[in-house]
Amino acid sequence: MAFNTLAFEKYNSIGALTLNRPQRLNALSLESYQELEQVLSQVESDPEVKVVVLTGAGRAFCTGDDMDIYQGASVAEARQLMKRIMTPYFQLERLDKPTIAAVNGYALGSCCELALACDVIIASEDASFGLPEAKVGLSSGYALLRLPQVIGYKRARRMFLTGESITAKEAREIGMVHKVVPRSELQVAVEEEARKLMAVAPLSSTLIKGFLSRYAGSDEVEFISQMLAIQMSSQDSVEGYRAFIEKRAPRFQGK
Repeated sequence: MAFNTLAFEKYNSIGALTLNRPQRLNALSLESYQELEQVLSQVESDPEVKVVVLTGAGRAFCTGDDMDIYQGASVAEARQLMKRIMTPYFQLERLDKPTIAAVNGYALGSCCELALACDVIIASEDASFGLPEAKVGLSSGYALLRLPQVIGYKRARRMFLTGESITAKEAREIGMVHKVVPRSELQVAVEEEARKLMAVAPLSSTLIKGFLSRYAGSDEVEFISQMLAIQMSSQDSVEGYRAFIEKRAPRFQGK
């Protein structure tokens, strides 16, 4: 499999999927989402892959979306765009094979959401997690559905409403991350976890995942896509983007 924004390799029954734009701290472009959708579809039907590991190239897991993805779209255009963007999250969640997020550094915005869509999260000690979308006039999508289920409504609300990041240790303490290790030990820890996941009966794993993901579907995508489309077309979103580019504080008007 050859991709422009991702790297994929198979070894020891592991499908290693790497976000591969290190010069942009692996920020996701529209092409990234298209390639994620493609590789996850291929992995689904690949009998050689028993466990999927998602990580990032270089010093970051991923810092979120390219900001220019959201600029200039009408509500109708943004709604269709968001449906395309949301697809890989639900693909990852519904994948009938166990998944591990190996978080090496920043996991912000949409990439924090990608980690949430995985079954297990193992993070390096220098990793951090955050959902800063509200700071630029947007909000999370997939995480609005899942983060409260993982860490509780009060903690999730604060993360959404402040946009502040938390450390890997803090994420472990609130149940968002399963294990925290030194960065030099991340690969070993991930492979050890992969062996545990592969030791169970594949049919059992598939049925368990199917049951846990039974409510993940088109209604959720429709609702979140419409909500995000309205925000993407707002004046506050335009102002948030300009402020981000100009490295200044945004002047939001609630419009």
